[in-house]
Amino acid sequence: MKFVIPSYKRCEKVKSETLAFLERHKVPLDDIWLVVREDDPDLEEYGKIKVNHLVLEVKGIGKTHNEITNFFDEGEQLIEIDDDLIDLCDKERKPIENFLEVCETIFQKLDEEKLSYCGTYSVNNPMFMSSCKEYTTDLRYCLGCLRFRYNRREIQVETDYAEDFENCILHYLMDGALLKCNWLAPKTKNYSEGGCDGDGRNYESEREAKEYLSEKYHTLCSLWTRKNGRFDLRLKDKRSNPLVYVINAYPDRRGKYDHRYKMFKAHWWEDIVVEGENGIMSNYHFRHNCNMDLRRKIIACSESHKDLLKKIVKEKTNNVIILEDDALLDFDRISELRQMNEFCYLGGQLNTLKVSEYGKLDKDKIRSEFMEGKVQTIDTEKYRIVHNMAYYIPKWEIAEQILSAMPKWEKSRAIDAEFFQLQQSLLIKRFIYPAMATLYLPDAKNGFTYNESSGYKLEDNQLHY
Repeated sequence: MKFVIPSYKRCEKVKSETLAFLERHKVPLDDIWLVVREDDPDLEEYGKIKVNHLVLEVKGIGKTHNEITNFFDEGEQLIEIDDDLIDLCDKERKPIENFLEVCETIFQKLDEEKLSYCGTYSVNNPMFMSSCKEYTTDLRYCLGCLRFRYNRREIQVETDYAEDFENCILHYLMDGALLKCNWLAPKTKNYSEGGCDGDGRNYESEREAKEYLSEKYHTLCSLWTRKNGRFDLRLKDKRSNPLVYVINAYPDRRGKYDHRYKMFKAHWWEDIVVEGENGIMSNYHFRHNCNMDLRRKIIACSESHKDLLKKIVKEKTNNVIILEDDALLDFDRISELRQMNEFCYLGGQLNTLKVSEYGKLDKDKIRSEFMEGKVQTIDTEKYRIVHNMAYYIPKWEIAEQILSAMPKWEKSRAIDAEFFQLQQSLLIKRFIYPAMATLYLPDAKNGFTYNESSGYKLEDNQLHY
């Protein structure tokens, strides 16, 4: 564990308060990191403190926290502490006896919940604290004064004067939950001289930062004004269940879908115009051995996906799942999407990077690297995900980005080939494992890719891609 203390113009305060607190609890000096700015007038005095030092050029608490994240190893256990922490108290307002033991307990709890971020109760008030559960995992504000986290380098905040709120939101989106320790609260003096208030934090700068978050994450937070004029945020996950579209080409496949699915009429392959003024075939590239019927089916599939993405953009629809009509969704796992703020495959097939090596991927070896029940990151040097059978679009702007990036080449190609290029460019990075959407085999085995005349064979419903 590393104990990290950002400090600015508070050399005497950090010695008499936070460092004194850590000394009382016998935290080894080798595990303490003091983070200071190179332009701090007290830099020389900070340097005399016998702990580790990280000297930064950046200004602003948000940028400082990003530098801390980038400096330490991925997965490192970090305890970040403000430089004016006086003590840590339990719900009876009694100072804790063993801070190191508390830290170990909280990281054990994070492991149990498979989470990466924990904060404490904001106010040292026995009446309020006693009315709460010991731990909660929904979206709640955690005071930035003391936080426990596994270092996740992909988490980079954009605000300086609302970074504590932003950290809560970003970790909640990443993990799908947030650990809050309601039986502990720091003893400190908020908004004391120095620190952020000595570096530009005021009513206006806070308002701008919090207003930005309320607009960007409007389904997770809302802006309000306190009696003293300071702007603040309320955190609450107000997102509804996703709208689930099925790209439906075959009328006889509709029967397996209930009211939770919304049909989107696909292009029928026989209606694809090949030649003439309205012919679309010349806009597509195919391998030389691809017969005419298969070409028309590929075009129909690709144009259907594009049309649905265009509809999402035109109507500015957020929170959308797209399925092909040979797939079914596990609705019991919908809550897993609450962590997603970017494109994510919900199902598909692992395959080789090169079409010529189809079928040669050691899938068992690849799968051994996945964590069950977690969002995975596509390793673009080892494999790709094909079959656009199911994916999630959290924001309409993402659909717009995808459409703008296609075609990658002079001519369009099959939709999963286009999406493969978006994987390579890192516009598409995530997938849920095991799959949230799986193939309905009676239909899938009669699709245009897999059928009796095809060389491709289905082994299972692709729960494990």
